[in-house]
Amino acid sequence: MSTQNGPQELERALATLAASNQAVIQATSEQQLMARLCRVVVEEGRYRMAWIGQACHDPEKRVMPIAQVGDTGAYLKSIQISWANEALGRGPTGDAILTGEPVACNNLQGKPAHHAWSATALQHGFRASIALPFGVGADRFTLNIYAGEPDAFGPHELALLRGVAENLAFGLDHLRHRARQRETEAALRLTAARLTEAQRIACLGYWEWDLRTDALHWSDEIYIIFGLERDHVSAHVTNFDERVHPDDRDTVNRALEAALSGQSGYSLEHRIVRPDGEVRIMQEEGEVTFDPDGKAVRMAGTVQDITERRRVEDELARRTAQLEQARELEKLKNNFVSAVSHELRSPLTVIRGYTEFLEDEAQTPEWRAYLDQIQQATARLERLVDDLLDAARLDAGTFALHLDPTDLATKCKQALESMRRQAEQVGV
Repeated sequence: MSTQNGPQELERALATLAASNQAVIQATSEQQLMARLCRVVVEEGRYRMAWIGQACHDPEKRVMPIAQVGDTGAYLKSIQISWANEALGRGPTGDAILTGEPVACNNLQGKPAHHAWSATALQHGFRASIALPFGVGADRFTLNIYAGEPDAFGPHELALLRGVAENLAFGLDHLRHRARQRETEAALRLTAARLTEAQRIACLGYWEWDLRTDALHWSDEIYIIFGLERDHVSAHVTNFDERVHPDDRDTVNRALEAALSGQSGYSLEHRIVRPDGEVRIMQEEGEVTFDPDGKAVRMAGTVQDITERRRVEDELARRTAQLEQARELEKLKNNFVSAVSHELRSPLTVIRGYTEFLEDEAQTPEWRAYLDQIQQATARLERLVDDLLDAARLDAGTFALHLDPTDLATKCKQALESMRRQAEQVGV
């Protein structure tokens, strides 16, 4: 066949180009597009085989077939394809990748430079081939087409088939762009969902006010904070004013005027009243954007429901005050115990001293018994004072317990003697 392309050759190249356009339009994935285009080349273009290879960046610089149609004899499995600049990589595919230009072999029997693979191609019934390089981003590919007759790829047919490769490159790039766009959209949706969740958890809403058009935007959380339904209430300054607590409106308006005039930032705490009458406490923060002339054109900020936080802070303050009051009472008690102990010890010391003096003067056993009871009562009061001091030390955490042996019989006898006089008086 002459390489000057007859009507039939041009017709099949045109049919291949037209069908490739449809394949690009209908494809939804890279693998689907490449498989369909190979099928278009074989079925619409009536070529013997078509395959698409991708240049790998491994040490061997292999070319990996990723789609093929028409290879009924497993030709691709029987050869090694490379784009390395050496003997193995100097076939049509390797040359096309290295040079970036199509490589046509119209007579495989007359191409000694490609003898490493041409003999195998001839065995599979191929007489001519063309490798059409194209790139998608940093990736390099070839569209390889095989014919069963020699001189199958003249200049006009080559130009049309080059358009097929360009369509394939455009389609792959478009699919990747769409995939990146879907990933970006999914990331944006995820970010929006996380932001919404964060606002819900923090009871934090975002608002934006266009001062030129008076348009106000509220995030979903603001409607929830204010107890409003988005479908029934629009975001508007008047709706915000209606929700501000009447006693706080002047404070909010003064803060807003100061921020819009550039005198100060917008940061304040105020109350709102929900439609059901519930009062909530808000913390608002905002920033104003000014144009080159110093005119306020935009304001944006956040509103956070801090009602629960304020309740916790108030409860903490109340309990802290109670704790401080308890500490003061404890201090007063310890001072009282110390004072009482001191005031009791002084007269007890005097009583003990006079009792010891009278013991020397006592003439009768009866008087000695009375003095002995006085001494026992004095000792009992001294122990009571010691117990008061020990109780104070126990509360303060400074009490040290000491265990000493005691004579239980003597203690019981002393207790009976101390109670004998009272018992006799009542006839016991």
